[in-house]
Amino acid sequence: MRSPGLFQGRFALPLAVICLALSGGVSACSSAEGSGDASLVVEVQQDEITLENKTGTSLSKGEVTIVPMGFAKPFVTNITYMTSGSKQSFPLANFRAPDGSRFRRDVVNGKAVKVTVKDVGGKAYTREVPFK
Repeated sequence: MRSPGLFQGRFALPLAVICLALSGGVSACSSAEGSGDASLVVEVQQDEITLENKTGTSLSKGEVTIVPMGFAKPFVTNITYMTSGSKQSFPLANFRAPDGSRFRRDVVNGKAVKVTVKDVGGKAYTREVPFK
């Protein structure tokens, strides 16, 4: 009679769960810094999102988007104007879905924050960071 291998018997499911958990943790660590232009500094806090402009030029227009998990529509707020080196805070209650509903942390789980802006010269900048 053969003894069960490592991936057979009562250890198969717990081993698979551990492997999935570890692979998810590794991928979460690799995306912790975000992607896109690092001259846009985005900080996600408990009740607001802060954007700092380190591009060296003024930003004329754009938007900050909370990308939710699942199939929900994104929540958006507009950026009108930011001078170089300035910092602007956006309360989470100011983010709206296309139907007009407000973003609420207790109802919707955010996946990422995406910032898309243009400077006064027309150059586009994007930055995406995880929603914490």
